[in-house]
Amino acid sequence: MVNQVQSLLRRRQSTRGNIKTGIIIVTVTAAAMAVLAMAPPVLRAEGISAGDRALIWIKTKMYERQYRRNMRNSAVLDAVLSRMKPDPGLWNKESPAHRERLSRYIGDLRDAPRGDTIAFGDSLLDLTRTKLHSVPDRLNFSISGSWAHHMARMAADMRPALERAGIINSVRYVVVGSLGGNPLLMRQPADVTITHSLAALDAVRRLYPSARIIVFGIPPTVSTYVNITAVSFEAALYRWVRADRDAVLLPLQRKFAGWLGLYPKAVMSVDGVHFSGQGSLEFDRLIENGKRAPAGSIVD
Repeated sequence: MVNQVQSLLRRRQSTRGNIKTGIIIVTVTAAAMAVLAMAPPVLRAEGISAGDRALIWIKTKMYERQYRRNMRNSAVLDAVLSRMKPDPGLWNKESPAHRERLSRYIGDLRDAPRGDTIAFGDSLLDLTRTKLHSVPDRLNFSISGSWAHHMARMAADMRPALERAGIINSVRYVVVGSLGGNPLLMRQPADVTITHSLAALDAVRRLYPSARIIVFGIPPTVSTYVNITAVSFEAALYRWVRADRDAVLLPLQRKFAGWLGLYPKAVMSVDGVHFSGQGSLEFDRLIENGKRAPAGSIVD
């Protein structure tokens, strides 16, 4: 699903459209820079300046129309997926990228910062890794297309590597998600997805017993099936969070939902599934807030 959605984004625009967009971006960006240059720089808690935030917002608004087109294309793709029957055998399959990514992530630990946050997730974390200040890039062990059991597998395989690198004792936060996003996009039953997701969370807790677990849910998507099943799915996640000694839940709904409170805002999503620059900024803020919130909280 992720690869198919991404292929839609790589379609080239016409030369005229590129020139027009380029002129608008240069003009508006220059104006914004001129205004921001007159104000003293202010560094936020998340490490992003006011100028950076403004430019992210401007760029997002510039491409909002394209994002809406991408969403329509994704909706057509989702209609095709709706005809698929769930395949329970997929829960037993390893991520095709697991071994290559695991080797890379272990190698990257040599130059990794002694950060306090690690992450295991899907494309929502993988594709935003260079935009997040809440999770260091080299401590973000996510793979696009991952399901809950893939995240648990990566969490288990990285644990000894983190010990050897001397990082494990610094880990205070473990970010995990979206455990059920890809399975539900592939029309897996909600109850089965919940069972595997809770098992993955149990595994992560056993592996990192002293860390806070920051669990994020499913953002609004173009898929009606996902949006409807997300309610029971996230209720199950919250019950797990409440029962755990130190965990919080990031629902990803209130800030990201637009039409009918179900489907994503165009300024927050590039294709009806993945975050825009503005969406990534909000996601980053939520993770940071999740670190400071009381245990058992819903952070939105």
